[in-house]
Amino acid sequence: MNLKIISAGAGSGKTYRLTQEMVRLLSEGVRASGIIATTFTSKAAAELQERVRTKLLEEQMTEQADDLSNALIGTVHGLGVKLLKRFAYEAGVSPAVDIIADEDQQVLFNQSLAMVLRQERVERMEQLCDRLGMNKKGAYDWRKQIKNITEIARANGFNSANLEESKIRSYESFEAFLGTVNAQTLASYLAEFKQLIEDTTELLKNNEDTTKKTKDAVTALLKMKRDLELKGRLYWWEIVKISKIGVGAKSKDDVFELVEFASKHEQLPEFRKDIRDYIYLVFELAAESLEEFDRYKKQRGLIDYTDMEVYIKDLLDHPEVKAVLSEELDLLMVDEFQDTSPIQLEIFLKLAHLAKYAVWVGDPKQSIYGFRGAEPELMQAIIEKTGGVRPEDIQEYSWRSREDIVFCTNALFTKAFTNLPNEQIALKPRRSKKPNDFFE
Repeated sequence: MNLKIISAGAGSGKTYRLTQEMVRLLSEGVRASGIIATTFTSKAAAELQERVRTKLLEEQMTEQADDLSNALIGTVHGLGVKLLKRFAYEAGVSPAVDIIADEDQQVLFNQSLAMVLRQERVERMEQLCDRLGMNKKGAYDWRKQIKNITEIARANGFNSANLEESKIRSYESFEAFLGTVNAQTLASYLAEFKQLIEDTTELLKNNEDTTKKTKDAVTALLKMKRDLELKGRLYWWEIVKISKIGVGAKSKDDVFELVEFASKHEQLPEFRKDIRDYIYLVFELAAESLEEFDRYKKQRGLIDYTDMEVYIKDLLDHPEVKAVLSEELDLLMVDEFQDTSPIQLEIFLKLAHLAKYAVWVGDPKQSIYGFRGAEPELMQAIIEKTGGVRPEDIQEYSWRSREDIVFCTNALFTKAFTNLPNEQIALKPRRSKKPNDFFE
């Protein structure tokens, strides 16, 4: 695999460098029709293509400039659709494949989620959200949490077994912060808690502290006692509220025992069960809704963008497809590599093994799509696997910002990215403090 990785910080001339790389390779025999170049937006794709065409014409390479329209330059999704339509038979889909729009995908997923949300499950989720304090500032949309898990699972190619493992590990990693478990029952804990509230209230009423803060604390404790007597229990967030109750300086010692006892709710088996039930139910609903969503789409012959990426990933293992692309593909160029999802990375790696040349450009400081599954560590892993970024492949100058801004961001980023070589983080300014003044 002939892979070149270019490190390009913000304003360092990334598009100019990509243009130069593509023009150079075209001059050395790379066919324009043999280029696949992915960008993050259609606008960036159009800009790259126009810059390359202009440069080719300047270099009197008119044949390559005319042929550039045959290159596949566009977003990952746009290029994926073209490949899927071309190899529809091998992928087992219709050549007239139509990708579900994002806004429609959300509606269809909600319908699938509704199919697995039986009434008792909805009631259980609402009950857990009430107890854990998620609804104390208004209704908490736990359905969004389920949707987020499904999106991450699909972006990483997780199956039901992976989600089951993630469910268990999610709770175990949370439980590690709670310390040792206490065998005390909830009824015993609440009885002791009620007595401590009564005792603390009396202490606060009879001490010398007349501050408003302490009076408000007494009012809150009396209300808590009434709620406990009426309901027979308290929500966990109410107990947490007591553990953080504020009083005047003279009353600190009077509330100390109550505050300490309230903090021990984390050791109760019942508290841990509610946490575990919430986490488990969210993951279980995510797994079931994913299965229902896939069934819904298959019955109607629909796919969305994540399905398309999975199809392309699998398609690149097909012997006939590999043979065709290895013959045709001269150059794979990947822009904004730092925002690559795991599935997209697998696609790029497979294409890179088929291409004669591969040029990938990125900057971990500019990664902004973690919520979609992008992980800058993937970029660093590839860099380390290929022997690191060569000095000549580091865009070292900032052409966009004045020197004070460059020095400021250098100071911030070099401390935030200590795991990376300094030359891949810090840029050298080309603009001085004066407007339109560049260093030599």
